[in-house]
Amino acid sequence: MVVLVLACSFDATGVDTAAPTSTATPDASEGSTSAAPTTSTSTSTGTSTPGTTDGGGMTEAVEATSDPVTTGPDPATTEPLTTGPMETTAPETTDGTTTGLTTDGTTTDATTTGVPETTGPPACDEMFFKEVLLVADAVVTAPMEEIVSGKGEGTVAFSKVAQAGTVEFTVDVPCDGEYAVWGRVQDSNPGLVDADPDSYYVRVDGGGEGGWFYGCQTDGLMSGYHWLRVTTAAQPVCGGGVWSPQLAAGSHTFRLRNREPEAFDFDVAAVARLLITNDMTYVPKLPE
Repeated sequence: MVVLVLACSFDATGVDTAAPTSTATPDASEGSTSAAPTTSTSTSTGTSTPGTTDGGGMTEAVEATSDPVTTGPDPATTEPLTTGPMETTAPETTDGTTTGLTTDGTTTDATTTGVPETTGPPACDEMFFKEVLLVADAVVTAPMEEIVSGKGEGTVAFSKVAQAGTVEFTVDVPCDGEYAVWGRVQDSNPGLVDADPDSYYVRVDGGGEGGWFYGCQTDGLMSGYHWLRVTTAAQPVCGGGVWSPQLAAGSHTFRLRNREPEAFDFDVAAVARLLITNDMTYVPKLPE
């Protein structure tokens, strides 16, 4: 290809507008890689390299065709590398539990294995229990009667009929163990006196009955009501052992059944209340 270039000089005085730049497109078919000469009287843009000026006033501008060199991934479009969820070991607390981390960032408490669980009632040797049970709250079955005592004992129960009439007291105990039973009872003629009503049959929760011959315990005391520890014996003789039933935590029913008939006018065995305790050394005192 023969390219003819005509050079001429001109006077640019009075030109208000620069002529548009003309850029020749390389002929791809002939393998040309250089840009065609450009004739321009305007200042080159930021995309062109500075030109050279020949003696005739012609300016040759070379258009930059090189793209900027990319040295790495575009930080605006590059996603962070994910290697999988991070496992975090939760700290163990002082009470034997651990705090687990969930996937949404919240925490949950979980009981660690190997920590023994405490179940069931507390041991009786770790606490003190005492409860007074009133006749007014008991179940009285005829011929057992209820009256208000003229001796300041509140409501009392008694039966004038031998071997008949019961009063039942219910109590909830807090722990498994041995319990002492006390009765607030009347003895009109203290000590070993014949024909003096001063005894009951006692039992708990439908068990077997034992004889409580409390006249043996009033010897030397004044006539009237006294707190006496319940004892049991097979025969109406003194020397019976104290009654300390073994109870499980929960509800229990104590029953007193009349044994002797009325001797004289209101000379009867009478009961005002019971006291249940897990302290074998406890001794009730008025106004209990």
